[in-house]
Amino acid sequence: MNSSPNVQYFFQPLFSYAFKDRLSSDSFPSDIDLFFDELALTKDHFILQYNQRLLGYKPVFSKSKITHLVFKEVRYLNTVQALLRSKVKVIFLVRDPVSVINSWVSAPREFRHDLGWSVQDEFYNAQSKNEGRVENFFGLKKWIEATKMMEELSVSWPKSVCVVNYNKLVGNAAVEVGRIFSFAGLSMGEQSTNYLSQKSHQNNEYSVNKIKYGGVERGALSDDLVKEIICAVKAAGLEGYLLDV
Repeated sequence: MNSSPNVQYFFQPLFSYAFKDRLSSDSFPSDIDLFFDELALTKDHFILQYNQRLLGYKPVFSKSKITHLVFKEVRYLNTVQALLRSKVKVIFLVRDPVSVINSWVSAPREFRHDLGWSVQDEFYNAQSKNEGRVENFFGLKKWIEATKMMEELSVSWPKSVCVVNYNKLVGNAAVEVGRIFSFAGLSMGEQSTNYLSQKSHQNNEYSVNKIKYGGVERGALSDDLVKEIICAVKAAGLEGYLLDV
């Protein structure tokens, strides 16, 4: 969405030092309005990803009149209903859970093998990573809870919640991105269309262009663990998000 000249994009502000824990499930609309007012003015390097853009890991787009403020979070899903009550639209990108768990346990700064964390012990509850904090949604149990929550909210708030299946996004990016832009009230301009057609790939762990095609990521997980994840997801009725079933 950052490719739109009308979007000002912010990366994980609630995880940043500048806005850490600013919002909660109990936030009032006035709190959220103030948050967006301050976010629009921020110069925080983490939120704006200055270094990542300088290094070319994230693209730089031309901007004109800003009509939309968009921020990404991978935690803080506990704030979603407060945001909805403040007339904020929410786009929920759901990735294959096997790939999600594999990516997590493969990132040294996220999954602490050096501290003795065990994949088998952590993959479901992620107790060492979540630390009992309400804003953390690591592990398969939280993936199931979050996905069910968003599916339910997309029914009760159809004009405010858009659920995007990552597999469909990769398989037919033009259609899915067009649907996302339409939901947000944005048009797909030349800049967005050109960026989408590039499908460039980078090996950097945190690159925005790092999308895997042609198969689920499961290299760090044993076959038995993959089967366990798939069974749990099917039992939850969420098999539509599995890439390989």
